[in-house]
Amino acid sequence: MAKHRPVVHHLRTCGIAGLLALGSGSAFASSFALIEQSVSGMGTAYAIGSAGIDDASTVFFNPAGMARLHGSHLSGGLQIVHLSTDFKGSAKYQDGLPGVGGLPIDGKEKDDLDTTEVVPSGYISHQYSDKVWFGLGVNAPFGLKTEYSKNWVGRYQSVKSELLTININPSMAFRFNDNVSIGFGLSAMYADGELTNAADVGLGAAVGPGGPLPGWTPGSSTYDSKVKLTGDDWGYGFNTGLLLEPTQNTRIGLHYRSEIDLTLDGDAKVSGPVINSKQDAKLDVTLPDSVSLSGYYSLNTRWALMADVT
Repeated sequence: MAKHRPVVHHLRTCGIAGLLALGSGSAFASSFALIEQSVSGMGTAYAIGSAGIDDASTVFFNPAGMARLHGSHLSGGLQIVHLSTDFKGSAKYQDGLPGVGGLPIDGKEKDDLDTTEVVPSGYISHQYSDKVWFGLGVNAPFGLKTEYSKNWVGRYQSVKSELLTININPSMAFRFNDNVSIGFGLSAMYADGELTNAADVGLGAAVGPGGPLPGWTPGSSTYDSKVKLTGDDWGYGFNTGLLLEPTQNTRIGLHYRSEIDLTLDGDAKVSGPVINSKQDAKLDVTLPDSVSLSGYYSLNTRWALMADVT
């Protein structure tokens, strides 16, 4: 084993950042966006969107919609989200890697990613005067997770990616006249994230100056290490909306929600047969902005047409 100690030392001094570069990438952003923010909105498949939901959950979709609510309103719910994904595929080393380029990577070539989560939301709106409304929303606009088997063929890219957010969104609305209302809100979002992947330490040693570790073969998981990055942060943004009511039966809504920049500040841990280490780490995440244009037209007391583009 003496001849391999320089390799182990070299891997340790390279730092965890180099191992992270082998793995978890941009696993967050829009792929973790959740539209499940309103029980009544779900009843229309969210087609009503920014055109004004008839309860306090309009605080999230378009705060200008509060101008249609008389008095005080309270709305909340828990929505169950079940995700089911089947993976089938193979993997190989990148062409050009010395001695292993193009060779297959061992691992599970079929995998199931099934998860069931609960998405909570709660809203309140209050009419302050004939012109002004105030509201507050607390929800989780981004979240859920993906988790592959630890021995799947893509383990060096990702094993588990999880994001939890809590968004606190005070808002207000102002009605200019019977046809035009505007709304504005601020967002304070707490985010907690976890990214894990495997690091191919055996490969790192094989292409380094010390040569392969005992018993390692290209593609094998003999010397795989687990890399786990965790962190949390607060981020801030805003949302603003416009609601037009050209006729008694017609509504048009436009809503914009800004992006939120986060720096998940925590630590990175590497554990395995060769390396066991921990150090401070940061991960920059931008939760994307969105814009919605929605329309509502009431045909009669029973039927209405709705459309939304987000």
